[in-house]
Amino acid sequence: MHLKGIIRQTIQKIQCAPKRAQSSVLSPRNFNFLLTLFLLIPLTLYLIPSAVHAAAVDLEWDANTEPELAGYKIHWGISDGQYTSSKDVGNTTTCTITGLDEGKTYYFAATAYDGGQTESDYSNQVIYTVPLTDSDGDGVPDNQDDFPSDPDETTDTDGDGTGNNADTDDDNDKMPDTWELQYGFNPLIDDASNDSDGDGISNLDEYYAGTDPTVPPSDSDGDGVPDNEDAFPADASETTDTDNDGTGNNADTDDDNDKMPDDWEIQYGLDPLKDDASNDADGDGVSNLDEFYADSDPVVPQDNFEPDAPILTTPTNQLVVQLTPELKTGKFIDPNSGDFHSATQWQIIRESDDVCIFNITSEDSLTRLEVPKLILDQNEDYTWKARHYDNHGTPSNWSSSGAFSTNIDPEDSNDNGIPDVQEVDTISDLDGDGTDDAAQNTIKCVKTAQGKALGISFKGSSTVVSIESMSAEYDDQNEIYAADSSTPTDFPFGLINFKLIMNQPGDQAVITVYFSEPAPEGGIWFKYDPIEATWTDFSSQTAFSADRQSITLYLEDGGEGDADGIVNGIIVDPSGVGVSSFSGGSSAGGASCFISTASSRLRPRQAGPVWNEIRGRELAIVAVLLGLLQALMIVFRRIKERWEEMQRRYEMYHERGPRFTASDIIKAHGSPVESSWRRAAKLNSTGQARRTVHVASQPRSKSSPSLSAQNISGQAKRMSQAPGMKISGASSTRVLSARKIIN
Repeated sequence: MHLKGIIRQTIQKIQCAPKRAQSSVLSPRNFNFLLTLFLLIPLTLYLIPSAVHAAAVDLEWDANTEPELAGYKIHWGISDGQYTSSKDVGNTTTCTITGLDEGKTYYFAATAYDGGQTESDYSNQVIYTVPLTDSDGDGVPDNQDDFPSDPDETTDTDGDGTGNNADTDDDNDKMPDTWELQYGFNPLIDDASNDSDGDGISNLDEYYAGTDPTVPPSDSDGDGVPDNEDAFPADASETTDTDNDGTGNNADTDDDNDKMPDDWEIQYGLDPLKDDASNDADGDGVSNLDEFYADSDPVVPQDNFEPDAPILTTPTNQLVVQLTPELKTGKFIDPNSGDFHSATQWQIIRESDDVCIFNITSEDSLTRLEVPKLILDQNEDYTWKARHYDNHGTPSNWSSSGAFSTNIDPEDSNDNGIPDVQEVDTISDLDGDGTDDAAQNTIKCVKTAQGKALGISFKGSSTVVSIESMSAEYDDQNEIYAADSSTPTDFPFGLINFKLIMNQPGDQAVITVYFSEPAPEGGIWFKYDPIEATWTDFSSQTAFSADRQSITLYLEDGGEGDADGIVNGIIVDPSGVGVSSFSGGSSAGGASCFISTASSRLRPRQAGPVWNEIRGRELAIVAVLLGLLQALMIVFRRIKERWEEMQRRYEMYHERGPRFTASDIIKAHGSPVESSWRRAAKLNSTGQARRTVHVASQPRSKSSPSLSAQNISGQAKRMSQAPGMKISGASSTRVLSARKIIN
């Protein structure tokens, strides 16, 4: 039997002999098994060229005639005689098998079974290969063609939407394909960060410089500086001559030739490579050069006394601390009346090699500072000191040194620089180079937010020695995510802390960060300043890959974002991908937040946090205040009108006296028994009756009896007995009738 409306191709008829079990009920007769095939190509596949086309097999066979026959099963697989899938089709002679992949070969067979699920042997096997579709006729099947509707293109290596035939940079590594082919590079592999000639310059930098990336420049004196960059190519002890006086900087005692010795400039935090003799660092009207001649301090005004050196309170006396201890000093003391504490400079020195590993001047952390993550190493000895600045930027002398030691990190039991709970699987390959990340010493990986992962690689770098440690912070309740004007609104991978060991102090580093999933569109790289708790847009020093699965970072030891604040051969970098609702860098967390020169002049004290919060919203705040003022004016006007109305009614009440009738009461006071008073006012038109009502309606004091019909009647009775007063029985009856009306 054939289904109506479907095109079929009969492949062959196969015989299937049911097999009896011990309690066999199937007769050993054969049944015919007819296999027909048809290909289903959904319309949507024409819209999604990369989708895998699906095929279906339509099967049909002759029915068995045994009365105990219960049904049939179809078996298939992609290996000869190996059937990994099956389908019970019941007692019918047709079925359709769907979900077959194009280009694959399938093997089919059938069995029959009885009511006790006893099956026959397999029928003879039928083999069928599903054909591939090639919509554009370019010889490449659609499932292998990045452009199945374009016969001129088949591949898009960098996934930028432009085929390789038309794309001038197939791997999107910023080096044109023709240039890469000229020098024997692979235009389909991103090798921009590689250094093919081993001269310390990456292939990409060689392209920008217009130099040959395969031939290192000559270095006649073997000092590591190419001759074309060496002011003394034949002298291995000199490379630079800043003032061009013919004496190299190593031998020259005044490199910038500003008449101030280099040692003196370094002592006071001046730049020995810049002529700053005419500057006035302390603003006291005396130039730096004159301060040198006078043997005075060029960074302290002559009419200003420096603050007292701070006293360190904790940690001291070789106290053992955690890896992020809090440093504390005593209060600020200054002999000048009116001076106040504007900043504190903090330094930490590693005792094993006497290297300063932390040097930060902060306007927020004045008497206490929490050491950022990854600054300190476990099981090390350190000394630290601090000095205070007054509001003139005048520093105190350094404090005496305090000492402490760090304990063993309990979160990193294997001492590989990654918290145990954040270690990724050993078989991960985030950089996609075909080698497990764990087997390479040029990449470290951590688990990040929501089951994601991230890896940092310095493969091909000649300036980075190692990634010493790395961790992720992704707790939404963490204070680093506290909302302020500089905080991004979302952190898809959390905050990443990493520590790089450089080949030389001041070196620049080019590293690549790999993501387990593409970074979101609109996401950019942010730097976090753990001292000032601010975020900075760092996108100008980064480059995302076309598929946003990785980003390249350009860093500098001691430069912007280096959390240790000093040129020391170590880069500590807290940063991450953030999605922000504002554009550009943060005003509070820009490069000016990172102070690396110990004795540089401090900027004036900035506005308080409240003003920082409202700045830029002045117009909205003024509009709200004006609205509130207008609402208050309306309320006061209503109160005034009500008061004037009450005053008017009071004056009218006293002005009319005995002639003040019930109607006047109703108009003046709006009595809740208005209808009853109107009826009472109509009972008698005589003056006596009106007077009776008037007496009953006088305003009551706290001791007066409540207004009622009895009071009115009593008042009328007393008035009728007064001299000159008379009231008729009818009037009295009507007045008494008012009691009924009121009641």
